[in-house]
Amino acid sequence: MINLILAIIASSLVSIMMRVGEGRAKNNISMLSVNYFLCMILAIIYTGVGNLMQTGEGLGTAIGLGSINGFFYIASLILFQNSVKKNGVVLSSIFMKLGIMMPLIISILLFGEMPTMVQIIGFVIAVTAIVIINMKEKEENVTNHKTNRTSPVKLGLILVLVGCGMADGMSKIYQELGTREFEELFLVCTFVIAFILSVLFVKYKKQKYTSNEILYGILLGVPNYYSARFLLKALGEIPAVVAYPTFSIGTIAVITLTGVVAFKEKLTIRQMFAVGLIAVAVVLLN
Repeated sequence: MINLILAIIASSLVSIMMRVGEGRAKNNISMLSVNYFLCMILAIIYTGVGNLMQTGEGLGTAIGLGSINGFFYIASLILFQNSVKKNGVVLSSIFMKLGIMMPLIISILLFGEMPTMVQIIGFVIAVTAIVIINMKEKEENVTNHKTNRTSPVKLGLILVLVGCGMADGMSKIYQELGTREFEELFLVCTFVIAFILSVLFVKYKKQKYTSNEILYGILLGVPNYYSARFLLKALGEIPAVVAYPTFSIGTIAVITLTGVVAFKEKLTIRQMFAVGLIAVAVVLLN
């Protein structure tokens, strides 16, 4: 459980650092590429330069799944940005958070991890809390007229859910198919591919690297790496049907409380209700 708690803390710091850097680091993709570069360096350090050339059973799995994971990291970012333009930040954020359903579905259908009835209830409550807490007062009544004429569940939103969910779910897939010996190499490949693709995306967007992008990219990279590392280790100890929902709503709870304490943000009655639901969901899931 300690690895899951550390993963929640690290993941929360990622969002907090992005909140601090908001408005300062204007080239967001450039900042993320610096973040992935640092994650790659940290992954190489933990793996050991000498171990990068090691061979053995499971090497191909680590390289293959890590590369796919790195692709999902960038793909989920692009899908989310495109969805924000078409569907708004509220719906896009909700579907991004609901991506936790993907690793849960994978765990149940492919790896036979069946939740108990109490955990199912906890999961439903967790999803409800995620939807409630990601809604914003100002945007509830201001929607695009084109959106109102069609189904609210568009292909772009589904792609956001799948993309973001798979970016998290690949860790579970590796825990089942990979070996512990190449666990660190899996993370190296993840961040190498994410870094390369993010640099290409920076070139495509014609963004620049300023001191702010480098600074906040570094501040973002440290917790981002440890979030991925601790979550991967937690999945080797805790069933995914418990780990993923707890990781998601635990992160939301820490971010929300930090916003209130550090950034003097005020919670609406609905958001306070959602925080209460999160507490109930954590108890039921565990």
